[in-house]
Amino acid sequence: MDEIVFAVKVSELAPDGNMFQGYQVPADPTILRKIYSNNIAMSRRDCENNPKFKHLIPYTMITSEDNQIFVVKRTANQTETRLHNLYSIGIGGHVGPQRLMTSKDAIHAGMLRELKEEITGVEYVGESLDFTPKLIGLLNDDSNEVGSVHLGLVYELLVDPDRIHSINVKEIENMTGTWMHYDEALQIKDYESWSALILGV
Repeated sequence: MDEIVFAVKVSELAPDGNMFQGYQVPADPTILRKIYSNNIAMSRRDCENNPKFKHLIPYTMITSEDNQIFVVKRTANQTETRLHNLYSIGIGGHVGPQRLMTSKDAIHAGMLRELKEEITGVEYVGESLDFTPKLIGLLNDDSNEVGSVHLGLVYELLVDPDRIHSINVKEIENMTGTWMHYDEALQIKDYESWSALILGV
């Protein structure tokens, strides 16, 4: 919990107190500018349970060109107990400042790092234009404990169907993963709230 992470005051994102709720796609450029220009580096311990701040969480969906999506299930070994045994279509985590980088670049670099740490078959992600996650939206859900202190930057990594056999989770004690067609993924009931918002279930 002493990890240094990027966070933004809710009052900076929504001065009128009306923070958007749900999945916003495309991402509002005004909110993105506020995220990149008003974030601060602070101890995760200090903002973990403080709804006056939003931790910034890159949240990457891995999809294929033949209408499949990579679905993971979190196990009880993960640090975030509030997400144990829930399904997810997002790979991500907290990110913080990096030397000689703007906050925008540091967030992008943190997204790539999280993806490479958790998923096999993405060793070269970000190194070519045809294999780079693209920022497509924002997530905010103040209806639960986790969502009230986090803000998601939603990325999509679109991969060629020939590559999907190499993509899997690395730390199988923390989560399991499988490829599903979208219609199959929509049948799952136990999604974490962000994934449920994206899928509309």
